[in-house]
Amino acid sequence: MATGGSEITLSSFQGRPVVIVFYPGDDSPVCTEQLNSYNEGIDEFKRLDAQVLGISFQSLDSHESFSEKYGLNFPLLADTDKHVSKLFGILGPLGFPR
Repeated sequence: MATGGSEITLSSFQGRPVVIVFYPGDDSPVCTEQLNSYNEGIDEFKRLDAQVLGISFQSLDSHESFSEKYGLNFPLLADTDKHVSKLFGILGPLGFPR
């Protein structure tokens, strides 16, 4: 599930570039700076017809609050069970992002 109440699948972006941004946590200083930098460049991503997706382990409620607080213009996905993170191989040995 993603912010805005939508369900997102990669197949819905077939034929388009997709930028998947895995990040450890909503409202942490580094993650906030990272996602704000993607947000500042959103017009360039749109010009390239690229979709930006942010993914972390926090809940959808946390993502909604974080997205609203910073005015993010791309969806944040809640990977609370770490399933997607495992599929992409971004988890370290203790189950935290690399």
